[in-house]
Formats: sequence, C-alpha cells, structure tokens
Amino acid sequence: MSAEQLAASPEITARSNRFYVIDLLRGIFSILVIAGHVFSSSVFVLGAQGMIVDFFFVVSGFVLEPSYPKSARDIKKARKFVVRRMVRLWPLTITALLLALLVYAIEPQATQFYGTSTNNFWFTYLSACLLLQVFVQSSYYWIGTLWSSSSMWFANLIAIPVLDNRKNWKLLATIAGSWLVMLYFFWSADQAGVYPTPSTGYLALIRTIFGFCIGLYLRSNFEKLRNINWLVSPATAASALILLFASEYLEPVLITLVAAPIISVCVLFFAHREAQLRNYISPKFASFAGRISFGVYLLHPIFIALFSYIIKSQSSVEADSHPPAVTLQQWIVYLLTVICSVTLASMISNRIENPIQRRYSAWAKSRPQ
Repeated sequence: MSAEQLAASPEITARSNRFYVIDLLRGIFSILVIAGHVFSSSVFVLGAQGMIVDFFFVVSGFVLEPSYPKSARDIKKARKFVVRRMVRLWPLTITALLLALLVYAIEPQATQFYGTSTNNFWFTYLSACLLLQVFVQSSYYWIGTLWSSSSMWFANLIAIPVLDNRKNWKLLATIAGSWLVMLYFFWSADQAGVYPTPSTGYLALIRTIFGFCIGLYLRSNFEKLRNINWLVSPATAASALILLFASEYLEPVLITLVAAPIISVCVLFFAHREAQLRNYISPKFASFAGRISFGVYLLHPIFIALFSYIIKSQSSVEADSHPPAVTLQQWIVYLLTVICSVTLASMISNRIENPIQRRYSAWAKSRPQ
C-alpha cells in the first residue's frame, strides 16, 4: 500500500487510532526535561522546559479526546473515563510520593534538590497524595512535577461537560476564556513587576485547561483541519525558530500564551503525516515511549535529588542563570536518572496500571446492562 493510500485509509484517519509519531515525541521530550533539570541552561534553553510541559498538555487532550463520553449525561462512559484517569494518575503519584518519603527518611538533606515541604509536613503530604496541589499550594513542594498531575486531573474532569456532544463553541469559549485569564494575570503581574509562575495555584490549572482543550479541539476537528495543511509546514518551521530564540527572554506565562497555540500547529503537522512517518519508526518502541513518558516526567526529580546528593553534583535548582560547564558528575546523574526513571515508570505501567485497567474492564463487561 502506498503512502497516499495509507494516509486515506480508515485505520489512519479513525478517531481511535494511535499516533505513534506523537508517542515518540512524548518520550523524547520527557528525556529532554531531565536534561534541562540536570544541566540547566548549559545545554538547554530554560524557557523550552515550559514549552515542553505545554506540549504535554496539548497532546494529552489530543490523545484522550476519543475516550471522552459524547454527552455528559452518558454516566456509564463518564464513570469509565474517570476511573481510567484515576488508574493512570494515582499509581504514579503515590509511587513518587512514597519514594520521596523514603529518600527523606534516609537522608533529609538530599531532598533539598526537589524542595520537600517541612511546614505542615503530613498535611502537605496527604494533600499531594490527593492531587490537591492546585488548591493547597504548600503541597507543591512535595516534588515539583506533581503539580501537573493535580492540574491535569481537574482539567480532565472539567472537560467532560465542555466536550458535551462535541460542541465546538464550548471548547472555543473555554480556550479563549483561559487565554484571556492568563493574559490578565500577565498584565497584572507586569504592572506590579512580579511575574507569577504558571506551575502553582489556580494559574497552573488555567494553563492546563488551556492546553488540554486545544488538544481536544484538534482531535475532534482533525479531518476538517486537513484543509489548512498547506499552512502547517511553514508555520511549524517559523514558530519553532521563533520560540527557540525568544523563549529565553519571555516570562513563563507569556511563553504559555504563545507556545500552546504554536505547539498545536506542530502536533497537527506530525499527526497529519503519521502514515508517511510511520515507515521510519518502530510502532512498538514509540508506543512504549509514549506510555512511560508521563511517569518519567513525574518521577525524575527524585532520582536527580538522590544521585546529585550522592555524587555531590550541582543541581539545576541551585544553579544560577549562567552555570559552569557541564561536568562528568552531571552526565552520570543524568544517565542514572534516565535509566531509573524509565525503569520505574515501565514497572508501574506493566505491574500496576495495566492489570488494574484490565480488571476494571472485565468487571464493567460482567455487569448487567
């Protein structure tokens, strides 16, 4: 079958199709996040780390859209979706927090690298376990990356009525509203001269909803958006260059305001070329990379903290904006962190998440209609 025939086939254009190119990008970007946190701006533009997080939000919406109920009144499918998201998020969250607690118990000084909260210790810890970081800001200090689990969980729930009957006006209104709210935050902060970080508090939730709903819109209008294919390639190249050179000079909120829409163009670029690009990648490996990408992102700060403390390497948390040259110790920390994060994320997926998903599916099928 030719590439043109493959691109037009139902298997490639179906809403339930898995996009292996997107999966592969998710895996690559999760590894790049580790590089950014270990090496800081020595080898990685700091602003690009924020753009990668926005990429994950957009792609999450793009990937999850077919799983959403067609109507908020479809209680059965809505319940199934919520349970599947719980199984996806909570095993990773609980494992990360148990590992963080273990590291803290063995050597409290090691946890300074990912900012374990010592104020209201157990309250913040339990809040983090319940994914309440966006509402209990002090719990953010239990592993900085957990904020994305919290904001993603609530964004997933909020999107159920927003995506009701696939009405585009609801999605577009949510996207526009969240963009305007972030713009207001940025304008207010600019007036005060103090810029908020879009990874804490309600601003983190608004940021997640913004990117997530863009992803939902892309997937629900995937075929219609083929009509702008002629614009996607030059727009992708131009926007990538702009962000690469400009992100270092933009405030975090402004990066999200600009990056998420541009990332959506990039996602379309690769998704519409899935058939052609699939010939050059291994679907099995790409699927594996996509499946563990979120776990790698979530778990890696703990391993960075542990190995940095053991090897006495300077972490990016303590580095200034112009850190020294990359050291051998940093490379060791990076490689060990990648290996351990990938291994543990894979184990959680295979040993915990997948078995629970299968048991829930079997139980749901066994119930009378």
